[in-house]
Amino acid sequence: MPGTGDGTMTTPTRPNAKRPQPSGPDETLFYRMDRRPGRVGRLRRLHLQVVLGLLVLTLLLTFTVALRLQTARVPAIQVTPEDGSAATEVLVRGSDFPAFARLQIRLGPPMLGRTPHPYAEVIADGEGRFVTRFILPATWPDGSLIFEESLEIIVLADDGSSRASASFAFRPVAVPAPELVLTPGHGLPGAVITATGRYFPPGQPLTLQLRTPNRDRRALLQETISDGVGTFSLLLTIPEAWPGEGERLEESDLLLEAVAGDTVMASAGFLNLGGAPAWASYRPLDETVCAALQDSLSARLELPVQRTIGPLLFAEKSEARGQSCQLALVVPEDEAETISAVVADLLQSRGWTPLTPSRLEMEGDVAALHHSAPAGDRLLLTVELAEPDTPAAYP
Repeated sequence: MPGTGDGTMTTPTRPNAKRPQPSGPDETLFYRMDRRPGRVGRLRRLHLQVVLGLLVLTLLLTFTVALRLQTARVPAIQVTPEDGSAATEVLVRGSDFPAFARLQIRLGPPMLGRTPHPYAEVIADGEGRFVTRFILPATWPDGSLIFEESLEIIVLADDGSSRASASFAFRPVAVPAPELVLTPGHGLPGAVITATGRYFPPGQPLTLQLRTPNRDRRALLQETISDGVGTFSLLLTIPEAWPGEGERLEESDLLLEAVAGDTVMASAGFLNLGGAPAWASYRPLDETVCAALQDSLSARLELPVQRTIGPLLFAEKSEARGQSCQLALVVPEDEAETISAVVADLLQSRGWTPLTPSRLEMEGDVAALHHSAPAGDRLLLTVELAEPDTPAAYP
């Protein structure tokens, strides 16, 4: 047995002696492959899983934050009021649009898309907000009436990158009755006039015909079809004689009608300047009727109306003579046409039939509107009312 010099026994090895440690990176736990290879592998896998888990968690958090930010920035608009009719002013407020984006206010029926026409334009501020107003139209850009009761107000960026919409309950205007206008509304037989129609059903086949007021004579002039928005315009020649009879047009007052099948859809009066008047003389309309119309006009127009009896004014031919009841009022020159239309509407509501824009009849009674020459910025509007007195003598 080996021993030391003092007699103490020793062994060839020293179990409690400190083993020498390798220097460098191999001394770390992960690189002691020669001593604990299984444990090192497990630790490596755990380390990789932790790193991958942190990476996935980071991506998820990033995606969630981005999604929330995106959701919070969806453009939106509010409209005030939320219902109305044509000419209503609509206030539009928007938020969360791109900063300084150029935006257009458009209109369209639901499910059919927006119209290409912008009704207002606005630029968002630095936070993507805006406030603007626009006036609701009565027609679409092609001229057709807006009859839909539900509309969408749409705000669209110029580049199409963002948009928002809001529903609007629309009250359509009442669809006007078909209308026929003659230009001019008077002339001699053989004259060429323009007949213009509007508010007809789109694509409606029509026949234009000339009639006497009692409808005992008729002349077919031309056939046409209304366009996609219910309008038409064409030239017509007033015949010199009634077809099939060869008799000259001697009647003074004629009607031009737009007929669909057997239905007269619209009519307009034509004053035949080459015809004989239906009556040789006239007398003032009944005083009670004139007084009632005077009161109605004064209340409707909120203007003073003077009533007098005077010589006949509407006679375009020397054969007609007599007197009439005359309602006169002073009106601004720039409002004369509007006020004349109000007067004509009032007369029509009482049963008078328009023959021309300035002449109406009811069972032979005549109502005529006259404008004097302007005096400064005003003129005299006279409503003349007369009834037949003596029948005219035809040659």
